[in-house]
This record gives sequence, structure tokens and C-alpha cells, in this order.
Amino acid sequence: MENKKKFYYGWVVVFACFLINFVNTGLLVYTFSLFVLPVSTALAKSPTQIVLAASLFTAAFAIISPMIGKQLEKGRIKQLLIAGAILNGGGFMLLSKVNTLSMFYICYTIVGVGAAIVGPAVHSTLPAYWFEKKRGLAVGIANVGAGAGSIIAPMVITATMTSYDWRMGFFVLGAISAVILCALVFIIKTKPSEIGLYPDGLTKEEFDAQPAAERPVLEGLTRPQAFKTSAFWMICISFLFIGVAQLGVLQNQAAFLIGIQFDMSVAARALAYIGSMSILSKFIFGWLADKFHYKLVFLFGNILLVSGIIMLANVTSESNFVYMAVYAILFGLGIGSWYPIAGVIVGKTFGVKFYAAIYGFIFSIRAIGDIFGAPSISAIAGTRGYSFGFLCAAACACVSVVLIMLIQTPKAYTDLIKK
Repeated sequence: MENKKKFYYGWVVVFACFLINFVNTGLLVYTFSLFVLPVSTALAKSPTQIVLAASLFTAAFAIISPMIGKQLEKGRIKQLLIAGAILNGGGFMLLSKVNTLSMFYICYTIVGVGAAIVGPAVHSTLPAYWFEKKRGLAVGIANVGAGAGSIIAPMVITATMTSYDWRMGFFVLGAISAVILCALVFIIKTKPSEIGLYPDGLTKEEFDAQPAAERPVLEGLTRPQAFKTSAFWMICISFLFIGVAQLGVLQNQAAFLIGIQFDMSVAARALAYIGSMSILSKFIFGWLADKFHYKLVFLFGNILLVSGIIMLANVTSESNFVYMAVYAILFGLGIGSWYPIAGVIVGKTFGVKFYAAIYGFIFSIRAIGDIFGAPSISAIAGTRGYSFGFLCAAACACVSVVLIMLIQTPKAYTDLIKK
């Protein structure tokens, strides 16, 4: 009984991952649009040219992410945090000094590399190392950091830019990123074995006392072994399609609503609802992923997502507030559901021993969907209209679900855990 009452250090690691997500997504992603117009004016370039930096950021992120997993598996989390602090913090501080478009691109690419170093291969892997029974909830809480950042970071940077200018805004982003990531070096740990525990806080005696079928699984396929399974590539393609669906709709809905004569405040309110529901969803679906089979939870999350997208596709200038709110709530719950479930899918299919290397590669494939989702749906909208484009996004989500429903746990993994 005494051991059960002890605070489990795994929750400290989850909080650290929450803060990493706060920096990596909240500061780095959700503030970008605030800089587009002031930077385009200062550099005498078009907004389209400035926005290209976001694609360079994502491309660097996708290329570097698969390389991070092996470093984490070697216990180099502190080195990764320091490198991330230098590249993120330094990259943003350099952005505050740029005077040419080429330097703007180079500095944003540097930030993209830094983001990958402390990206999903870190903040989604560490909770998986520390938890099995509550893995979904732990990953979900870690990913709530992105939602918190999406609310706080734009307000802080807007206030900074109002009082000073865009250059000070970038400097503040760099300072916050560097301070948070460096501070985490003092509390972060890679695996529970570093403090003499097993996943879920079990001592060696408690672990040995459990029936073999109930013990946390410590084994797993290597990345080369995972590459040889159909399940790996089905998950990769599934996550690519869900990236197209989510980002394709998320980044085009405001233009659609404004285009059919809704006030910009309506589009902003819809985005606020989506962000709020996404935060709530990570708690809900993290809990569900620990209680039910991941295929059912993934299906449920995507039913909500597709329902929201279909409602959006049918929005007209006559749609009332209730209709708009329901679509935003459904879409927000659906888009937030993916993050905790994704970690559970990878862990249950391949194990956790080499989780970081496998998840890092899979997420880089997902990033391709993120990169091409918005322009693809926008291009379709240019010829067939936004409603048809959104329905194409819904179809992508359905393809993603079908692929997950069809995957089977690789025989190589089931044989491994039976030994």
C-alpha cells in the first residue's frame, strides 16, 4: 500500500512534455501568422513569399524527425533539449535581426530543425516509456501543451508587437523557448529504469509479482523490423491522409467562411471553439484509448471529425450560430482525438523498446500530409469550390480509418512478447 501512495515521477515527465509541446507548437506554429504582414512590409516582399518560410520549417521538421529517435533511445534527452534550445532560441533571435528574404528563410529553417529535435519523437515517446495502463491519457496531457500555447502565445506576442515591433516579438519567442527548454534539462528523465522503476511506477518486486499477461511490455520491434511489416506502412499512409484532412480543412475554413460573407469575427470564433474542443478532446480520447481498443477509439474520433467537416461543407451565409457552433465543436473534438490515439496505435503495434525511432519516422510521413493538405484543398476549391474540397478532405479521413481498421499486430511482435 505504501508504494501505491508514492507520487510517480512519470507525471513530472508528462509535465515536461507538456511544456515542450507548449514551446514546439504553441510558440513556433500558432504565432507565425502574426508576423506575415509586418515582415512582408519590412522586407518589401509579398505575404506569399513570407509564408513560404512555414513550408521550409515543416520540410526541415519532416527530414530531421526520423533521426531523433535513436538519440532518445541512447538516453540523450538532455543533449536534445540543449540543442533544441540553441536552435529554437537562437533561430528566433536571429529572425529579429534579418533584413533579407533569404536570411528569413535560413533562420526559419534553423528553427524547424530545432523543433524536430524536441518534436514528437521526444514529447510523444517519453510518456509511452513511463506509462502503459495510462499511456493514452499521459500522451494526451502532454499534447494539451500545444493547445495551451495556442491560447497564450498569440496574446503575448501580440502585446509585445503592439508595444514594440515584430523584431522584439521574435526575440521574445527565442528567449521563452530557450529558457523553458534549458530549465527542463534539470528535471527530465528518459525511462523509469533510471530511477529503479518499471512503467506505471512498478518496483521490481511488484513487476515480478504480476502475472506475465498483466506486466507492462518492455520489448518491441526495431525500426528495420517494423519497415518489413505491412502494418507500419498502413499506419504511415493512414496518418498522411489524416494530416491532409485535418490541416486541409483547418487552414482553409476561415477563407471559406469569409468568402461567403461571414464576418471575420465569426471565423475567429469558430477557430476558438475548435482550439478549445481540441484541448478537451486530448483528455477525453487519451482516457478512452486506455479503456477501449484503439481501433474503436480511432473510429469514434474520426466520425466526429468527418461529421464536422461535412457540416462545414454545407455551411451557407444563412447558417445560424448553433449550426456553426456544432460544426466547430465536432471538428475540434475530432482533430484533437488523433494525438493520444496515435501514440497508443504505435505502442500496441510495435512495442515501446524502439518506439522513438519508429514514431519519429511515422510522424515525418504525417508531416507530408500536413505540408500538402492546405494547398491541395485550396487548389481543389479553386476549381470546384470549398464545399467539394472539404468533402475530399472528409474522404481522406475515411481512407485513414479504413487503413487503421485493417492493420494487424505483426507476427514478429507477437512472437517476441510471447518469449
